[in-house]
Formats: sequence, C-alpha cells, structure tokens
Amino acid sequence: MMTVFAVVLVPTLFVVFWPPTITAKVPVKQPDIAEDFALADWPLSKAAAFGKIVYEKNCIGCHGTTGRGDGEAAPFLDPIPRNFQRGAFKFRTTPTGKLPMKNDLVRTINCGLPGSSMPSFKLMPEVEKKAVAEYVQHIATFRFGKRAVAKDMKRKKLSLEEVLASRIEDIKTAVWSKRIARLQPIPVPPSPKVTDKLLAAGKKRYLGECNRCHGDSGRGDGISSYTLRDWKDEAIVARDFTTGIFRAGSKPEDIFVRMRTGLNGTPMPSIPGSADEIWGLAHYILSLKDPNAYKSRVHAGCGIPGGEDDN
Repeated sequence: MMTVFAVVLVPTLFVVFWPPTITAKVPVKQPDIAEDFALADWPLSKAAAFGKIVYEKNCIGCHGTTGRGDGEAAPFLDPIPRNFQRGAFKFRTTPTGKLPMKNDLVRTINCGLPGSSMPSFKLMPEVEKKAVAEYVQHIATFRFGKRAVAKDMKRKKLSLEEVLASRIEDIKTAVWSKRIARLQPIPVPPSPKVTDKLLAAGKKRYLGECNRCHGDSGRGDGISSYTLRDWKDEAIVARDFTTGIFRAGSKPEDIFVRMRTGLNGTPMPSIPGSADEIWGLAHYILSLKDPNAYKSRVHAGCGIPGGEDDN
C-alpha cells in the first residue's frame, strides 16, 4: 500500500506595521489683537495736524487717504506713489533701513523727483513743507505704533479701548523717540579734488560692482538689469546715468549719499568703502553724461539738506 503525503502550502502571512500618522503642525496665524487700531487713532502733534490739512490738499490724490500710495491717480502712475505706511523711503540721508529725517522729506517736497510723477512744490510756503513732512513721518511711524499697541494689550491684558484711553500718548512718545527723534544723517566729508586719478579709481570700482545693473557705459542696460524687482516684486529699472537725471539731486553730495544709504525697497544696496572710494565712484557716475566736460562743469540741481542753494 502506497502512502500518500499531502503537501499543504500555506501562504506566507505578511503583517505590515504602518508607522503612526505624523501630522505636521501648521502654524496657526495669531489674530491681530490690534486689528481695529487705525491711523486716526495715532495721536497727531500740532505740526502733523496742520500737515494733514496740507497733505489732503496736495498729496491725497496720489498717496491716498491713509498714505498707502493708493490714491485715485495711483493706477495711472509709473512708478507708483510711495506707500508711506510701509516706511521704505528711497531718498534719505539716514542709514539703510531707517526712516527719513524731516529735512529729507522737505527736500523731496521742494525738488520733486525728476523722471517720476512727483512734482516740485517749490512755491509751497516753508511752514507747510515742514508740516506735511512731519505728517508723512507720522504715517510712517503708524505701523510701529500698531505693534506697540498690540504688545501693550497682550502684556497688560488691556482692551484696545483701554489702551487708547490711558496708554496711547505714552506709546506715541516712545515710538517717536526711537524712530524719529534719534535719527542722524550719515556724515558727508568734503569731496577731494576731481582728478583723472580719482575718476580712474571710480571707474575701476564701477566696473567691478555697478555695471551688472547699470551697464558698462551707465545706460542702465547691464546683464542683471532685466531681472531687477522691488519690494512688491514689481519690475524696476536701473538708472541710466548718461541722462544726468537723478531723482534725489544731481550734485556730487547727493550721489555720495545714495551710495552710502542705498535705496530702501529696491535692489540698490549701500556701498561700503572709504570716503575717497565713494567720492571717486560718485564723481565717475556723474561724469558718464559728458566725460570730457565733467571736471569743469558747475553742478546744478537740488542738493542735500544744508548744501548749496538750488541753481
């Protein structure tokens, strides 16, 4: 008798152990406890209150009711009007990232910005220029005030109404002291004599650092000029130095300051180096309009505060 062995194939049992589900923690956006804090709640000085009247008469159409650069004319302007609430001012005598001094704003009001839609208000009474400049500073400090209000509400467990009733004047004083009262202009030493040697040194520095945006000949057509973007990710055009048009003044001192401060909100950084190096660069840039005549020309245009009278 033949014995039959049955072979039973038992399939292998695979047990898969899945790792525990890991849920990424998505940061929860904290509510803005000072969301209802408005520009109208930010205390006005006597001068700024007068400046607001001047602003509403002359500036509101472009810069908007609350200074955000969103006035009725803004969509039709290129470049768009400055958003004062953001606080990124291009033309200052203060270091990179700082707000402008009152004199900086008065100069812009007085001279305008050639090549843009910002006109000169040279005929405006001086008292009005200073007042509206202080009002612009008032707008520019508003965002810092809002942060301070939110911090005060959280730390002291106060409502916005309670802060406005008892704390807002102290907050304004502290913000103004830190952001405006302590501002100092960068030093501008006297320019050395313009010589071939100084211009040659400026040219060497220019071709090593500036030509990628502004081009070898200064026409604003460098290899990087077509990729430049501003803080809003909008295309921005490098300055064509050969036109001799500079929005914040065309004197050597003005260009020196632009090199030292940079232009907030743009790809233009502050330039390091000795004073003589920056002077050489400034004079070389100015010479690009007419290299042969530069050394004997009379520098015209609106100058830095405290400089020569406008020609």
